[in-house]
Amino acid sequence: VKCKAMQDDALGWVTIAGNQGTPFLEPGGNFYACVKETVLTDGLSVQESRTIRKVAKGEVIEVLEFTKKDDALDIRRIRGQAKLDGAIGWITVSGNQGTAYLESC
Repeated sequence: VKCKAMQDDALGWVTIAGNQGTPFLEPGGNFYACVKETVLTDGLSVQESRTIRKVAKGEVIEVLEFTKKDDALDIRRIRGQAKLDGAIGWITVSGNQGTAYLESC
């Protein structure tokens, strides 16, 4: 199956399962859970957008657009919708120092 890696946008071919049935690839979900408080913004670029609201630890976010890189800060963000109140915006998945803000759930 041809895939695009979420971490670095690399394109390539992936084997779904080995010849003994060992799974190498599992379907991902469209939901992330906040593991460290962060913010929801109205644009991809953190520096050029305004904060809509804070996202609290434990909140669930439905993915609307998978990860894109904010080149100015070297961080990866998703566009999502908060299940708590329906707010839509961009949220940081992981910071440039490796800090995780969202994890797949």
